[in-house]
Amino acid sequence: MTNPQVDFRNTLFDLVRFNLYHFPRSRVTQVLLAGALLLFGRDAMRVDAPLSARIVMFLILAVGLVVACTAIIIVVAVFSYRPKKNKGILSEHHVSLTSEGVVEETPVSTSKWAWSAVPRIARTRSYIYIYVQQNMAHVIPARAFRTDAEAAQFFDSAMALWKAPAASS
Repeated sequence: MTNPQVDFRNTLFDLVRFNLYHFPRSRVTQVLLAGALLLFGRDAMRVDAPLSARIVMFLILAVGLVVACTAIIIVVAVFSYRPKKNKGILSEHHVSLTSEGVVEETPVSTSKWAWSAVPRIARTRSYIYIYVQQNMAHVIPARAFRTDAEAAQFFDSAMALWKAPAASS
């Protein structure tokens, strides 16, 4: 059997999309947002106004918080991935999956991650994310595959290889 592999080029848009996918799923982000919403709710209930007005005020504050957090994530992502300082990120990538782990090659680096070091693998309609740290992943765009079936096969192979070491230990 040949090792599943894919070639692609990440764009700034891909990395912004990863951050928009990842951060809302982060426990830290969820706790911070829940705390802020509790404070907004407490403050909304203290206002001398009808209950319906207080609920509307809370909803406006909550939507504003989500919009502000989204804007912050986008701005931080855009300014964090400067091509001159991150030559291996916004460049060509070759990712291959082996029984030992994930191998990524770019024009400036090669990295190998054992499956035991991969904390998570996820898939959306547009991306496959192979996390190699809690907040860092190989961002593989679905457009790198000729068909949705090829993307699904790559993802299924990654999942099977990732689960194999855990099953044998």
